[in-house]
Amino acid sequence: MNVLFVIGTRPEAIKLAPIILECQQRGSFEVIVCSTGQHKELLDSAFEQWNIVPDIELAVMESGQGLNQLLSKLLRQLDKVISKVNPDFVVVQGDTSSCLAGALAALLMEGVAEKDILVTGNTVIDALMMCQKNLAPESNPEIQKLQRIYDPEKKLLLVTGHRRENMGAGFSELIEALRELASEPSIQVIYPLHMNPAVREPMIHALGNTEGIFLIEPLGYEAFVWLMSKSFLIISDSGGVQEEAPSLNKPVLVLREQTERQEAVEAGTVKLIGTLKEAIVQEVRELMVNKEAYLGMTQKSNPYGDGMAAKRIVDFLAASE
Repeated sequence: MNVLFVIGTRPEAIKLAPIILECQQRGSFEVIVCSTGQHKELLDSAFEQWNIVPDIELAVMESGQGLNQLLSKLLRQLDKVISKVNPDFVVVQGDTSSCLAGALAALLMEGVAEKDILVTGNTVIDALMMCQKNLAPESNPEIQKLQRIYDPEKKLLLVTGHRRENMGAGFSELIEALRELASEPSIQVIYPLHMNPAVREPMIHALGNTEGIFLIEPLGYEAFVWLMSKSFLIISDSGGVQEEAPSLNKPVLVLREQTERQEAVEAGTVKLIGTLKEAIVQEVRELMVNKEAYLGMTQKSNPYGDGMAAKRIVDFLAASE
């Protein structure tokens, strides 16, 4: 049975890696990994993390390319890939252009009968648990660098941000909030910067020499999991972090007015706070002093899964032979 995986970004690689590895271990599947290269550098590091070598690389990105141009190019190239590979299944994950193009090129349609829908949980929890189990700080140069920065005597605020909607005014508010929070001796801020210059440059310019704030390069997944595990809380606009952090018992303050991860909001593991400076500072301080509020966000089951999603998915594929 041929199974084609279409992967364009690092989050997709992380979430699909457990399924790829499960298929490879069983030996009854021919696994074909197609890398679109939508996030080339970050994607390559994720593949290396999981020892996955793409069978097909499309290299679709061009400087100044718009989303419509990207989607058109992806559809044309993936149509050729699918015609050549003739897969029994095409597996995509996420909400990116690569995922959309993969689904469209495979002619997926709505109207699926409820009996044919399998609820599996999110494979990113599988990836997180696998990574935790195999974590080896002593052999990871990124973690060793982090250990030289991390101060266990302080409360670590881990910050990530990259969404277009927050560029400009939103990140300006975040900058002022982080500057105020970092002035407190009990707090340390570590912020792995996104590769996008519109995110990096304002942060470096405004916070590059601020005491208590460490702006670092993007991390590999293993190092990021280690850093999440050491954090007191996480401030982020990332969807993936909202999914992962509950399994590490870390609260997430989300720099958005709304989120697609509504399950996490309802479960109480994340809290939408927007991007106003006052709100960010207030919510962080509340969790620092209010133990009941902190435990209320961290002692909850993760609504996104139990780490067994990949097995459920591959069992379903195997039963379809």
